[in-house]
Amino acid sequence: VGHPNVEIGCTYSNAAPGIDVRTIELQKEWPRGNGVFQTIAIFFPPGGNEPSFSPSFVANQIKDRSTLIQPTNDSMTAKLLIDDIQCEDHGTYKCSVQYHSNSGSGSVAKTVIMKTVATAEAPYAAPVSSVSGGLVENEIMEFTCKADVGKPAGKIHWWLYRINKTMPIDLTNNAIETPVPLVNPGICDSNVVSTLPFHVNKDDNYAKIRCSVDQELLTSPTGKPQDMPYKETDIITVFYPVRRPEITKNPDKVEYDIDIPSISIKCTTIGNPNPFNTNDDEKAKVTWYYKKSMDSQEIFAIRIPHVQVTKRELKLQQLTVSQSGIYVCEVQNSFKGDNYIQRTEVPIRIVNPNHKLTAPSVVEDLDDDDTNLAASIVGDSVIVALLLGIFFLVYKQAASTEDHMYVDADEVTNKRNAAKQNIV
Repeated sequence: VGHPNVEIGCTYSNAAPGIDVRTIELQKEWPRGNGVFQTIAIFFPPGGNEPSFSPSFVANQIKDRSTLIQPTNDSMTAKLLIDDIQCEDHGTYKCSVQYHSNSGSGSVAKTVIMKTVATAEAPYAAPVSSVSGGLVENEIMEFTCKADVGKPAGKIHWWLYRINKTMPIDLTNNAIETPVPLVNPGICDSNVVSTLPFHVNKDDNYAKIRCSVDQELLTSPTGKPQDMPYKETDIITVFYPVRRPEITKNPDKVEYDIDIPSISIKCTTIGNPNPFNTNDDEKAKVTWYYKKSMDSQEIFAIRIPHVQVTKRELKLQQLTVSQSGIYVCEVQNSFKGDNYIQRTEVPIRIVNPNHKLTAPSVVEDLDDDDTNLAASIVGDSVIVALLLGIFFLVYKQAASTEDHMYVDADEVTNKRNAAKQNIV
């Protein structure tokens, strides 16, 4: 289609003496496929009348862009030169020669089929989303792409290009094509609109969507179908809520001695907007909090000495036992009127190895005649308290003996048994 100077020729000869060629008719089958031919033009032998177009429908389709050339003695060919091939020129043409001879009048005819093809073109515009602005995770969007797929008709293909992925994902099977009615039947436009339902995923952030045209007359510059004539979107923005943050400790321990230089607590999350990649608190932010215990419902802003706080890291330095507690990383982001918040907590226990308390261990021995009393206590403060108790017990027993020179033996035994129980 659009090719200039296409020639349809009808060549004849006087095969035998006495044959007189009267006219040469160039005809075209119309409507196509019904076997009926309409005359386009009539030619005459050399020296005869000038060729002329007939008043038929097929002649009117072509005469304004065609030229008729009369046969000559040197070239017994009647020619139709078409200056600009159009889609409607496709069809079956017949050359019919009418003659007269000694035996009467007759005609001979030959047919030829001319096929018109049109190369497909790149889509008219980049794929258009059904929603303006950024997309939102888990939404079902629609992209549309319109193109002239040529003749024979080609097809629109869809491709998803994700960031850091070498090969695109072919989405063509998910699309629906709708032919567009021809505005001008004489032009080989085969316009189609392809609609792609698209389930938005967070991994589509920074991706591109491409629509390309595939047709047998086209070749890809790279040999890959996705590089046929195409148009593609700008980089897509996909908004999605922040996920629950992950916290890492360094060093990673259950309990920390105050002697270590520092404790680092780092917080990470994903989301768009990402709270770690923006300074606009209206879009996304990170906040660190402190709780006294896991069961506590109260959280406080960090106001602890020697604790450095940045977005990504909370660092405890010059460790003290008072820095122990529950540290909370809260992340949030907002888009399209909705706000999303997630938290993760991590316990930090700091101890002074010089003041560790362990469970006391008591060993006692009262001999048969009740003359010796011994106890072994572990733990400084417990030892002092227990020794005071033993001293008080011994002193009380001595005082009791002085005040009562004559004490019943059973009464003494009962008092000493009670002393054992107090020690235990």
